[in-house]
Amino acid sequence: MAFISQNEALLRAARFAAEWKDATKEKQDTHSFLNDFFGVFGIDRKKVAVFEHFIEKLGTSKKRGAAFVDLLWPKKILIEQKSLGKNLDDAFVQAMNYRKALNDEDKPEWVMVCDFQNFLVRRIAKVDIEVKDIFEHREWTEEYRFTLQDYEKWCLFFAPEFWKEDLEFFAPEDLDYHVAEKLAELRDKLHELEYPEDFTIKFLIRIVFCLFAADSGIIEYRNIFYSYLRTKTREDGHDFGIQLGQIYRALNQKDRKQIFITGVKDFPYINGGIFDGNLPDAPFDLGMRKIILDLGKKNWRQISPIIFGTLFESVMEPKERRELGVHYTSEENILRVLGPLFLTELQEELEQIKNLTHQSEKLHAYEQKLRGLKFFDPACGCGSFLLCAYEQIRKLELESILVRRESAIAQNIAVNGNPDYEPRVNVDQFYGIELNPTAQAITEAALWMIDQLQNIEFSKSASIQNRKNGDKTEVRYSRIPITSSPNIIQDDALELDWESVLPAAECSYIIGNPPFVGAKMQSPKQRQQLRRIADLGGNGGTLDFVCAWFIRATDYNQNGRARIGFVASNSICQGEQVEQLWPIILDKYKHQILFAHQTFAWQSPLKKAAAVHCVIIGLNREDDKPAKRILFHYDSENRSKAKGKNSRGKRQDGIYGKPRIEIVDFISPSLLNVSSYEFSNLIVASSKIPMNGFPRMIFGSQPIDGGHFHFDESQKNKLLLLEPRVEKFLFPLIGAKNMLSGKPRWILSLKGITSDELKAIPVLSNIVESVREFRLKSLRKTTLEFAKFPDEFAETVIPKSTFLCVPRVSTERLKYIPVAFFEPPVIPNGAVEIVIDPPLWLFGILSSALHMLWFRNVGGKLKSDPRYSITIVYNTFPVPDGFHSKAIKLEPLAQEILDIRAETPDSSLATLYDPKFMTSKLTKAHQSLDRAVDRLYDPKGFETDQQRLAHLFALYEKQIAERE
Repeated sequence: MAFISQNEALLRAARFAAEWKDATKEKQDTHSFLNDFFGVFGIDRKKVAVFEHFIEKLGTSKKRGAAFVDLLWPKKILIEQKSLGKNLDDAFVQAMNYRKALNDEDKPEWVMVCDFQNFLVRRIAKVDIEVKDIFEHREWTEEYRFTLQDYEKWCLFFAPEFWKEDLEFFAPEDLDYHVAEKLAELRDKLHELEYPEDFTIKFLIRIVFCLFAADSGIIEYRNIFYSYLRTKTREDGHDFGIQLGQIYRALNQKDRKQIFITGVKDFPYINGGIFDGNLPDAPFDLGMRKIILDLGKKNWRQISPIIFGTLFESVMEPKERRELGVHYTSEENILRVLGPLFLTELQEELEQIKNLTHQSEKLHAYEQKLRGLKFFDPACGCGSFLLCAYEQIRKLELESILVRRESAIAQNIAVNGNPDYEPRVNVDQFYGIELNPTAQAITEAALWMIDQLQNIEFSKSASIQNRKNGDKTEVRYSRIPITSSPNIIQDDALELDWESVLPAAECSYIIGNPPFVGAKMQSPKQRQQLRRIADLGGNGGTLDFVCAWFIRATDYNQNGRARIGFVASNSICQGEQVEQLWPIILDKYKHQILFAHQTFAWQSPLKKAAAVHCVIIGLNREDDKPAKRILFHYDSENRSKAKGKNSRGKRQDGIYGKPRIEIVDFISPSLLNVSSYEFSNLIVASSKIPMNGFPRMIFGSQPIDGGHFHFDESQKNKLLLLEPRVEKFLFPLIGAKNMLSGKPRWILSLKGITSDELKAIPVLSNIVESVREFRLKSLRKTTLEFAKFPDEFAETVIPKSTFLCVPRVSTERLKYIPVAFFEPPVIPNGAVEIVIDPPLWLFGILSSALHMLWFRNVGGKLKSDPRYSITIVYNTFPVPDGFHSKAIKLEPLAQEILDIRAETPDSSLATLYDPKFMTSKLTKAHQSLDRAVDRLYDPKGFETDQQRLAHLFALYEKQIAERE
């Protein structure tokens, strides 16, 4: 069996897939197909396997009743070949019947069935059972399904090493998870052994780079790293660190004559700084050796370097992740940024050029354009955005080069070895700033890995193209040793002058996923940096940390014409942060929103990954007029198109699914489609008083009691059994949750209690003391002050008459906010906002679709659930001239809704307004109210929400002008 390199195997696999893409017939193609199948790896099928192997146990005559196995490699694999379209599960049952009939010494470990275009491969358990029960008992231990088109991704599974060694193989969607688990296990081992923390990640990076390089073809001899360590180290692992050091020195040794150890010479000189310097020897043991060998059994070619950062992030401690604002970044989510920022435009440009009659010169110019692009991630973390951008740009360049090569070959122009027909895009076009030196090192290493993979891809594609045109020349393009380096700076991006990293005039795109970190979670240093950069004065505002990058990027871009694409916490487009951040971006630094993804769920398949709700915002300079602006919606309108769960059990609808795309004229800071430039710059600012003439809305009570004053129904009953005298101090409580659920809650209100009463009822005095202790543990000065008065609420609001109640947080599923009236002695808590002695028409307005539209688009959110705000939503809600004289017309319609709700007093508001259970009677009553409210604003009414929003913004603008 001739040994061939992995690169050669991959080239052959690609050719095999291309040459057999039209095969369909079992009888006429099977032998040639399977010969070529094994030939990919230099395996001479005749020396290891036989066609039409006769099975005696299934027949006594070779002419009648006999059974023949299509291909048998004894002890290794049995293959049953079928014509295209045949059921592979049925074929597998047939193959297992054949296997059962074989002599024990010939029974293969693997069974494969194939219809030329689809493969099903299973590894069989050692114990045979009845064939008819194989699906019930799952006789196989591993299963892999793939297509001929994807054969290159899977082909190394069939390499000779896999027959000789017990290597593990995972489905692509599971491999990242398994690798992350092993890396975390290895990190924990190093931590237990007190290995220096500063060197731990460097140690892991070197391990990962070697495993990936050996599997992907960067190191020519496949599996060399795993094989060397398995055969050259002792089982107890004590010499493992020494052998690793020998390998690392070889990879960093330019003068190959200086390498004297047998086996180590096969490791090439890499350069790039990955193996510079010696690491302390880790005190390896049997367990650590096993972990690394287990990692070596994975097929690392299936792992994209884009997720390497995620793999390393997954082994960080949860506390570290939270402090750094780290979030899992999948390739799918990265492309949500890169696509509308530049990738889609570049793809469309390439397609247009390819359709031209004389395209070579334009393609060459296009490639030069790609080479001239510079990408900058000022919070690059482990480099996911830069890695994905580099891979995508290299793919575009490859596609363009191949078209030019094809044209040149047709004109008999020499292309092999001609630099004019080789890749020029390189890692030195990529710039980043990262505070964490470990993440910086990961980014650099992974960019080199992407580069080498793309060089292999060019070699493979160019070789196939040569063969197709009758040229047997194999292209072998490599950039080993590494000569160009990415520009990843280890520093604090909020302190460093970005011009020193990349002059703004040279920057093409600013990309990334900066740290989120809410205002309350920021460290003193982060808070100080943000206040300095935002320069808001006073208390410095309540901006999320990510806002610092938006401000720095737009400021930096005053000297350039880059386009900016950042992921951000959705709170920067909601509530009070809008009026703090966006005037800086829109007015001071003159940028506009180019595209935006409304709130969606940032999902991850990895263990311990952060669960966040994000937005994506693309920006460009105001004077850079784009051909179009794009708004990506994640809402009820696209839910039905993406239902169900993904492989990790995550929901796939609404904010968890695919977006609905809309081409718009302008996008507002609240990420709305607005019709004019003026509206795109319009900021809805908080107001301390109702600008609309509405009655004053206030918060409910703020007990700040640690829950000691609060009781559910069961707790209340137990308390009264213990001490009946507390009944006069117990009052019904209404908060957001039980307002929606209808479940009764109770609260102790002890204001006015005498010392004698408190002394006479020990259970009350104990509760008061618990409240005091809770408040004394607080770091807030105001709460510490309230500890002096533990028998009172921190803020007491006890209405003496009817009050209207609005939950501060409801749920995204409800079309209407369930507003409701309550009577004394009910006490509202701080989770609701109330209006005391309200007019009935106010219930109608707050319950209307028009008000809901305003609320959902200018208010905040808690994750994806809408959060009502007095200052941003209620006080600013615009009304037309003469509104108050006409509003009384809404009262009969409002009363009708209350009457319908009263017909089912046992139904909770959450049930009444759940889209699944909302009755047609209640729905029609709301629709009647909605039409009436619309006509108060415009006698003609409105046809779309876009018209309603435009009208409300115009009224708001007028409202602001009149106040000024």
